[in-house]
Amino acid sequence: IALVQNITERKAAESRLRESESRLKAIVDNLPAFIIHADSDQRFCFANRTAEEWFGRPASEIIGRQVSEIVTPASYEKLRPRIETVLAGQDVRLEETLLYPDNVTRTVDQRWIADRDEKGHTRGWLSLGQDITERKRLEADLLRKERLAAMGQLTGTVAHELRNPLGAVATSIAVIRRLSGQAGLDLERSLGRAERGIARSDRIITELLDFARAKGLQREPTRFDEWLSIVLAEQDIPEGVSLSVGLETGVAEVMIDREDFRRAIINVVDNACQAVIGEHGPGGSGEGQVEITCGVNGNRLVCEIRDNGPGIPGDCLAQVMEPLFSTKSFGTGLGLPTVQRIMEEHDGGIQIESEPGKGALVRLWLPLDTELPEGHT
Repeated sequence: IALVQNITERKAAESRLRESESRLKAIVDNLPAFIIHADSDQRFCFANRTAEEWFGRPASEIIGRQVSEIVTPASYEKLRPRIETVLAGQDVRLEETLLYPDNVTRTVDQRWIADRDEKGHTRGWLSLGQDITERKRLEADLLRKERLAAMGQLTGTVAHELRNPLGAVATSIAVIRRLSGQAGLDLERSLGRAERGIARSDRIITELLDFARAKGLQREPTRFDEWLSIVLAEQDIPEGVSLSVGLETGVAEVMIDREDFRRAIINVVDNACQAVIGEHGPGGSGEGQVEITCGVNGNRLVCEIRDNGPGIPGDCLAQVMEPLFSTKSFGTGLGLPTVQRIMEEHDGGIQIESEPGKGALVRLWLPLDTELPEGHT
C-alpha cells in the first residue's frame, strides 16, 4: 500500500515561518538596545547581538545558563531584587550603572517586563536596556558648565567691586607712610603687613577674574618648547624647590591663546611648588622637586607636571576640579577649575593622578596643529 501526501503547502508555510523568524531576528539584532529573555529559573532563553557584545560571549554560550553564571557576582547582587520583583509579576523600569562582563561600566535605561502565560502566570521576563552613558555624561557636563557660568558671573562682579576699595586702601597706606615719615614715626612693620595683605587679596581677586573671564580665544600657532621655555624663565620658583624641565616636542606646534595658556601652566606649576615647600615634602624633607616634561603622543602634545609633595587623598582627588574646593587653607578653590576651563576651550584636557605620600602628576594635553616632521613620534 502506498500513501502519498501533498506537503507542498506545509513546506511553503515552514519556509515562510523561517523567513519571518530570520527577519525578526535581524531586526532585533540590529536594534541599538540590549534585549534578553529569561525563564522563571533565571535561565536565558534569548539574547540579541547587543547582549552578546555586553556579555562578551556568543548567544550559544548564554542561552541555557543562569544569570548568576553570566554576570559578575557584584552585578548579580544588584540585579537580584529586580529579578525577584519582575518574577512576582511587577514590571520594573530604572536607570542603573553596572560593570558588565565585557569589562565596561555602563549606565543603562532598563525595562524589566514580566512574561506571562495565557493564564496570567509569570513564566519569565523580558529585559530591554539602552546604553545612556554618553547621554548622562553630556547632561552632567552641561550642568557643570551652566553652574560654572553662573558662578563666573557672580565672582566677576564681586572681584570688580572689591578691587576699587582695595586700591583706595593701598593709596591710603602710601599716604600714611609719607606722613609717618615726616612725623618721625616708625610704622613700617605694620604698613608692610598691610601691604602684604593687599597683595594677597589682589591675587585672590585675579583668580576670581580669571575664573570669570569669558572672552574669545586669540589663538596663534605656537612652537610649544620655545614658548614654554620663555614662560618658565619668567616664573619665580620659591627657594627650596628644585625645578627640572624636559622639553621633547621638537618643532611641534599648537594653536593656543598664549596669555590664557600661560595662566594654566603657571597655575599648575605654582600648585606643585606650594605642595613641596618646606615640611610638606615627603618625610618632612625641605627638598622639594617639581619636574616638567613635554612630548608628543600620537596627535597630541602632552605636558606633565610632577611633584614629590604629600599627594592628594583619594576623597579629595575626586573633588579638586570643583569650584571653591581647596586642600589649602589659603586657597580660593578656583585655580584648577580655571585650568580645566582653559584646557577645554583649547579642545584639550587635564588629568590628575596622585596617591597620599607619593606626590601628584598633572597631565595637560592639546591637539597638535601641524603634522609632525618625518621620524618624529
